[in-house]
Amino acid sequence: MESKFKSINNNDSVLSLSKNDKLFNECPMLTINQLITNIKYILRKFGNYDEKKIEEWFGEGVSCECLEIGTKSWQKGKMKLKITVDFCPIQSENDETIGNDIEDSPLDDLRRAMNQNT
Repeated sequence: MESKFKSINNNDSVLSLSKNDKLFNECPMLTINQLITNIKYILRKFGNYDEKKIEEWFGEGVSCECLEIGTKSWQKGKMKLKITVDFCPIQSENDETIGNDIEDSPLDDLRRAMNQNT
């Protein structure tokens, strides 16, 4: 069975979680950026890492050595962490994505016209 999860590529996308699924003590609605910030906060608070070190792990990376399966020796380099959020829409009985029944925006005609001119 093929996974229908797809990465959310815009960190300004908003997630709305149920009260039972919240990981943080804040509103159940947050952007991907806020989620990433909260994960970094947990690393700082419970991992005793400072902000500079967290930014290294998620930014330019930290020096390390890697022994990959199938190789014979360690390779020096850098590693960094990357957080991705994957989403799988729930399908209705008609195999349409729930939420796609929202009326078209009045700006949709303008967007289509602009896209045709480019």
